[in-house]
Amino acid sequence: MQKLTFQQEQFAQAIMKGLKIGEAYKLAGYHPTNRNSQDASAARLLRSAKIASRLEEMAVAKRISEAVSVHSVTDMLATVFDAASRDKQHGAAATAAMGIAKLHGLLVDKLEDVTRRPARSPDAPLEIEVEHWLTEHKLIGQDKGSNIVDTTTESPTLESPNISEGSEMFD
Repeated sequence: MQKLTFQQEQFAQAIMKGLKIGEAYKLAGYHPTNRNSQDASAARLLRSAKIASRLEEMAVAKRISEAVSVHSVTDMLATVFDAASRDKQHGAAATAAMGIAKLHGLLVDKLEDVTRRPARSPDAPLEIEVEHWLTEHKLIGQDKGSNIVDTTTESPTLESPNISEGSEMFD
């Protein structure tokens, strides 16, 4: 990139701050003769390759500096945790601590253990809980010749689904 003059750099900086081009032109130290020449000169300056290149360079730098990262979110949550702890806001402190743990993969959502159920009917459920499947196939509660024995004090209350005649799928 070609080097900008002091006034061109000031103009680019003012544009990046969100000023209108006429205001940025005047703030940069240019001395227009009237409002029309100010706006026309500012528009010409804005279209120049040097200024356009510099504005793009500044926009990229701004996007990079504002990027959210694991590190920046961790810092924010740590600040919240410290402030909440200091103010004896234990709920907020716990929430911030949990946020940090989730962010760093220390907590995993609880998953339900399900097994796919083969079925002929499209209305039949696609998944079945493991306990239900074991009960349905009489593998829990049997101690005769079975490797799986129900060791709980309560017996399962799940009902077996009705199987129509001629569907010896599990025999």
